[in-house]
Amino acid sequence: MNNDQYWMLGACVGALCISVSGISGLIYHRQKRLIPVWAAMLVLLILQTWPLLERGNLGQTCPIRGRAEVLFFLGWALNVFYLVLGRAYRISVIGVFTAPAIAVLSLLAVFFYSPAIISMADQHWLSWHIGLAMLGYGALGLAAMAAIAFFIQNSLMKAKKLSEVGRKLPPVRTLQSSMIRLIDCGFLLLAIAQLCGWVALDDWMPVMKGWVAAMVTVGYFVLILVTYIRGLPGRVLALWSLVLYAVSLSIFFFLS
Repeated sequence: MNNDQYWMLGACVGALCISVSGISGLIYHRQKRLIPVWAAMLVLLILQTWPLLERGNLGQTCPIRGRAEVLFFLGWALNVFYLVLGRAYRISVIGVFTAPAIAVLSLLAVFFYSPAIISMADQHWLSWHIGLAMLGYGALGLAAMAAIAFFIQNSLMKAKKLSEVGRKLPPVRTLQSSMIRLIDCGFLLLAIAQLCGWVALDDWMPVMKGWVAAMVTVGYFVLILVTYIRGLPGRVLALWSLVLYAVSLSIFFFLS
């Protein structure tokens, strides 16, 4: 195994440890805040950043070449948006749901790892397209994590159960507001990424990947439009947030 591969594996193990610790703390412990989860996610970000810097220095470009780098970069983007926006939107506890997703992405990156460095020095628009798209998927992924928390909190409220989980999760209104803002941010980044992709368009994009990316972008646009014009119940917004993000992940099957 190469040095950067060890760091990727370390990030996967770190994310798994945060997942186990965070979930157990969410269910059993009596603490009101999960500040240690946020701090642990910050340490995890350092573990994620190091292999990306190493790969980026070797290729002299953003580490978004090939399936392994893109998957790992997506996990990094997901963590960045959590750390930057999680506390601002009062959803720091969402790190408990974000860490398992990062663990899966990191494990897939290790599985698809390739030591080869693909040069993209002369493909600046393509680099911007992939980089911005990954950041967009990071924001949309955090929205999906907020959607999962929304369903849990909403089900506890309907069952009229005042549990430890319910006390620590944000109110449903906070989660709904966070989903809307994160989807707005993610869609904006995706839209700009699509423009960069059209400028760079040549023979690099598989037909199916292009269609799926376009459908996902349009889907989020319709979701935003309906939300602001007519309004959507929180559970419907959460459902479509999860569905669209699940569809968006299928894009990675078309990467080599």
